[in-house]
Amino acid sequence: MFAVKGVDIGAVRSTRCSHQPVEGAHAAPVPGQKPATQDDVPRVGGVRYNRHLVTLQPTGWGTPFDVINAVRRVNKLLRRRFDRSLYGLFISYAQYEVLHLLAGDRNLHAAAVARELRVSPQAVKRLLDKLALGGLVDLLPPDGGVIGLRITDDGRTRLRLAREALRDTSLRIEHVPIEERTALVAALGSVERALARPLDGNYL
Repeated sequence: MFAVKGVDIGAVRSTRCSHQPVEGAHAAPVPGQKPATQDDVPRVGGVRYNRHLVTLQPTGWGTPFDVINAVRRVNKLLRRRFDRSLYGLFISYAQYEVLHLLAGDRNLHAAAVARELRVSPQAVKRLLDKLALGGLVDLLPPDGGVIGLRITDDGRTRLRLAREALRDTSLRIEHVPIEERTALVAALGSVERALARPLDGNYL
């Protein structure tokens, strides 16, 4: 057998070939070999991975890596659709959300909008400043230190056009069975709560 510096090349090849990818990596099982389970898959940084086949496909085990990848893929699709649909209307989806809130509640102020959108007051201020500059929102005189907000007629028109532009996205999502949509919303709510609180569950 050919060897280099005392290393048996044939033995190395034999050892490499004897390793099979874990179950779910699209490899045929070896006869008589116990199928690999989730516990057999090694971890790196708390994430299970397959050293033989690096893939972004879901494992079927619902690992944190699976959840993150699934959310990111959908988020990329949504952002692309939002940008394309709203491009000619000169508003972002975040600005659309603000207009949607103001159209449904005339008593909202900046702090309330921030709470509803779950973003910082500074981020809301930037959104409102751009909407006000475009004539879509009026910033009312302070009342008790609170600046009131009011959507303008132009804002309502832009909101209606934005809803029409986003209709195709809504219709596509409606094709997903309602049971799956309901379960998805509930599951994402659980993920959101898990990410928003400390691991020990205590808020100090």
